[in-house]
Amino acid sequence: MKNVNLKKTDKLMNIEQIKEDLKEKRQFLVNNAGETGNTKKLAEAKVRKAEKMYLEALKSLECPETLVEFWEIKENDTDQMTIVKKSLKSLLLSLITI
Repeated sequence: MKNVNLKKTDKLMNIEQIKEDLKEKRQFLVNNAGETGNTKKLAEAKVRKAEKMYLEALKSLECPETLVEFWEIKENDTDQMTIVKKSLKSLLLSLITI
């Protein structure tokens, strides 16, 4: 039982480290938003990579997931709405926020 708790604690600590890294990379992107060329592209790529790592770390924690239905709605001239597209997506439920 103690070993299981240590694994979960290690995973939580790892998630916190990845979360802090993501915050730093997002801040770097914000600070260099006016830049053009490689600096901005590099910052954007680093943020995408950090976001993927954060998501994978959350998934490894085995948080519950739920299916959510999204609707794409088109408004008509007659004050009516038409559902154009429906899609189901899996959402990861987590209490960890950025």
